[in-house]
Amino acid sequence: MKGQANMGDTVVGVYYRPPDQEEEVDEAFYRQVEVASQSQALVLMGDLNHPDICWKGNTARHAQSRRFLQSIDDNFLIQLVEEPTRRGVLLDLVLTNKEGLVGDVKVGGSLGCSDHEMVEFRILLLEKLKGKKEVYRMWKKGLATWEEYRNAVSVCSDETRKVKAHLELNLARDVKDKKEGFFKYISRKRTTRENVGPLLNEVGALVTEDTEKEKLLNAAFASVFTAKAGPQESQALEVGEKVLRKAKISWESG
Repeated sequence: MKGQANMGDTVVGVYYRPPDQEEEVDEAFYRQVEVASQSQALVLMGDLNHPDICWKGNTARHAQSRRFLQSIDDNFLIQLVEEPTRRGVLLDLVLTNKEGLVGDVKVGGSLGCSDHEMVEFRILLLEKLKGKKEVYRMWKKGLATWEEYRNAVSVCSDETRKVKAHLELNLARDVKDKKEGFFKYISRKRTTRENVGPLLNEVGALVTEDTEKEKLLNAAFASVFTAKAGPQESQALEVGEKVLRKAKISWESG
């Protein structure tokens, strides 16, 4: 289930993992999790069947379970269920990438003939977003004041900022141990990419085409790594150095 909210896409997913699932299928699932975790708000729930995981210590006996824990860490997901959900074992999980997004998690009772305990929870931020939309509809109909609508907008904005600030605080705190996740987050936030600027060729003409710039750089690198340089090769080396200097200037200024 995927809905559009003011803070961006909100993704809610359900997944069942058989106990004997092969590693190849696990890896396909982790790739999907990586994509889904890039959304502004993700809630993922289901029977993941990793009974050997100790959630208090974040440890596991089996390699596949340890790989699952690694995927959770890499994508900065939080596991919220604390009580056993089947015969004294915690199998059913609720994962999210936003602290404060999910609350009131309860375990108890059963649905139909299932031998699993039910897991209930509320998506708190979505409730506030729905409240904001409801106040907006009421305001359009003249049933709410502008002040009431503005207050609802303020509440949603404050909650969104808190969630974002908490995530970035965790990223900064754990950067020494989780560099990959930190730089992945930074990369997603960037709106521009660096590129090699225009270069000068051997006759001083400006080169802007990527293929021509590639040829110039290849020639420059080849000349630098030539063991013995003759008169022509020395000239190529000089041109190569000029190209590299020009590339450095363009890179710094771009």
